Amino acid sequence: MTDFHTATQKMLTEMQTAIQMITLLSIRKPGELKYARSMASTLNLPISLFTGNNELPNEAKNWPDLSAMQSQRLQMALPGIQVISSLDHLHGSIIISNSVARKETGGHRDRNLIVLAPQDESGFDPHEKKKIMIPFGRLDTFLKCLPLALAIAKQTDSTLVFFHTTRPEPTCSSNDWHDHMVANARETESFIVTICSELNINHEIIITSVYPKVIAEGVAEAALQNGCHLIIMAVADEVVFGSHTEQVLNYSPTPTLIVV
Repeated sequence: MTDFHTATQKMLTEMQTAIQMITLLSIRKPGELKYARSMASTLNLPISLFTGNNELPNEAKNWPDLSAMQSQRLQMALPGIQVISSLDHLHGSIIISNSVARKETGGHRDRNLIVLAPQDESGFDPHEKKKIMIPFGRLDTFLKCLPLALAIAKQTDSTLVFFHTTRPEPTCSSNDWHDHMVANARETESFIVTICSELNINHEIIITSVYPKVIAEGVAEAALQNGCHLIIMAVADEVVFGSHTEQVLNYSPTPTLIVV
């Protein structure tokens, strides 16, 4: 257990230092700027502007571009803001953009980005007690977003709400949805219990079934019912066309952070 604890602390430390800034690409909704400022203040991070769309791969050329006028206005609104133009600088940054989040949840993902869609929210109140939802299933996909979720939870003193929805197992007569979980989800739950105990993370685990609704609809409803301020999800590596993450962005009004 000591080795596990050491490895986990190392993972958390590396993730905290990896996120170096909050980045804006353009302002399609006024709330994106307000959300970026509040998130930067809460996480004690600087804000940057990315102006290097000409460096993006061909499939990302339709990312929203920051016009010269927008850039000038933002620099006036945020004195001292850092302007970046290299694609490399996007790594280690949380990109605030509703439109980019939706583009990056489909196929052709090769940039390993972290994108936050604030939806219509305009703030991340640092003084409000927060809950962050992390839907879980397979351990490999879950581990892509866990270090970032742990780092944000630690820094904001948030409670992590781990949510899993299962399908009814025809051969199981139990009324406890936990008994209907598949093996890989049970493995993930066991990992959650261990790591939260080791790191002393405030957390809740919700096991339920939203069947026959789609999973994304269940996630969106559960986030609202449990008062969650943020959803953190990862896109599975093998997804080519669409994903549960993409669907959550369409169903949920809750700000959603995507680890691509």
